[in-house]
Amino acid sequence: MTRKPAFGPRWLITGRLRLTSELHLGTGERRPDDALRGPRMTEDETPDIALVAGSDTGRPYIPGTSLKGALRAWINRHLAQLAPDGLITDDWQQDVFGYVTTRSDRPGEEDDGLGGRVIIGDAEVSATQTIQPAREARIAIDPRTRTVDGRRLFHQQTLPPGTVFNIRVVIETPPAEDGRQLVPSAEIAQALLTAFAGFDTGPEETRIRLGADKGMGKGAAVFELGEVRCYDEEIVKLWLGSGGKDRWDDARAVAKRARRKADALLQEHKMQWKNARPAGPMPSWPWIFAVTIDLHFTSRLLMSSPDPSARRAHAEKRRQVEDGGIEPLVLEYRRTSTGDPALPATSVKGVLRARVQRILNTIFTTTGQAMADGLTGTLFGSVGHRGRVRIGTPQIAQRSFSRVEQEYIALDRFSGGGADGRKFKVAGIENGHWSVPVTLNLEGLEEDQRIFCFACMCLLFKDLADGDVTFGHGAARGYGRSKATIRDLRIGEALDSDVWSTLRGIGPETNLMTSEVFILTARQALRKLHAAKASVTDISAGDAS
Repeated sequence: MTRKPAFGPRWLITGRLRLTSELHLGTGERRPDDALRGPRMTEDETPDIALVAGSDTGRPYIPGTSLKGALRAWINRHLAQLAPDGLITDDWQQDVFGYVTTRSDRPGEEDDGLGGRVIIGDAEVSATQTIQPAREARIAIDPRTRTVDGRRLFHQQTLPPGTVFNIRVVIETPPAEDGRQLVPSAEIAQALLTAFAGFDTGPEETRIRLGADKGMGKGAAVFELGEVRCYDEEIVKLWLGSGGKDRWDDARAVAKRARRKADALLQEHKMQWKNARPAGPMPSWPWIFAVTIDLHFTSRLLMSSPDPSARRAHAEKRRQVEDGGIEPLVLEYRRTSTGDPALPATSVKGVLRARVQRILNTIFTTTGQAMADGLTGTLFGSVGHRGRVRIGTPQIAQRSFSRVEQEYIALDRFSGGGADGRKFKVAGIENGHWSVPVTLNLEGLEEDQRIFCFACMCLLFKDLADGDVTFGHGAARGYGRSKATIRDLRIGEALDSDVWSTLRGIGPETNLMTSEVFILTARQALRKLHAAKASVTDISAGDAS
């Protein structure tokens, strides 16, 4: 008589994922939103908004497939630095996450596959929270005119920082068949716990991000571990054969034993992982050039929120008050979840892209326009290609800012005079100071292309340090000016040419624009960039991996 396969260990990992920046994880679905209709729009002109993913209960959620994909990608890229050599192989990933193969003679048709052993459920918003998705307006800027590109306004829902999702992960151990070698379940648990720690530990450029606009600071989160249990054959038999009348007490006793079992297995197994634990050292990205830009605004920053609801409410109030004796409309600036002024990473990236495009246009002139556009697309992305520059969430560096109101009046386009009753105010920030992490991913580029990208960033840093780059609106009237300090230089260990080796000697607190080593290295890179006008026909490269 053939003996049935033994019961394999089953692990349960629970926790919470708390957002630290906005998240847009959409489904492609859009719907009209009356709140976005401006005061001059008719009902037929109601704008659409891209919705966030929602479960059948109507609550926002992160699909388990999205979470699983993010963890798998992180493990594939970064975990090999912590695991023993040769551990994270294709066979390892196929056993843990599953795979699908297609027939060579029939592309697109599935031929064979295997389900993974990791089951991640949909992470729904905690039932204790009442979450109202925010509305975010996005625009495209023409890099040459620095004005809004025509008909490129769109809206999307975002979930605010502080939103909490419940995480539940199951690791199964199926019977081994046909001599199949299974990855130990404790090894999988250790890998997942390390990957979950990748949400909020380690260098900024290696952290897991979810949803859209990851390169602009969105989708950041912190994982808070709940508990880890391991149910093996012994514990399950104990549960089934307990025979106790109080099943709740029995369940608690079994759960406690499962937690002790999991702790013991993880403690035993961590010795194989170079002592890597969720709170331990995390991997670094070997192909990065990263800095922190400290922006100190020397003039008033005006960056109002584009949500039209305030304008519409004020227009309705003005219609109801016959004598017009109401206070002027005040357009407020964007705020973080804590109420502080927000400098959106999307705005920073747009300004930096426009500046780099302007710099390259002056270098390559009209004859090298394709080269200028190609290099700008390499750095900041283009249609079908992800950019290599990643902007982290700007953080307030000094809390010495103050709120001010700037008065404006709308003009009557027909008469050229002030429009009756159209006086308004824009809330601004004085003495604002933000720190912005910037990362350049140089993986997959030839050395000359890396030097070209580095040279462009050096020119950008020079303009930022000289105060030639403005943010927000009102630049023609002197608003939005800033002085920048470039510091905290970090270079990946895979960049091993003389250029990068020389830069590694610069201390993290050194202002790069005052470092003779950095300035000399930047000049060498700029000479190569100028020489490229005559010797290189295409200096663009594909998207960042």
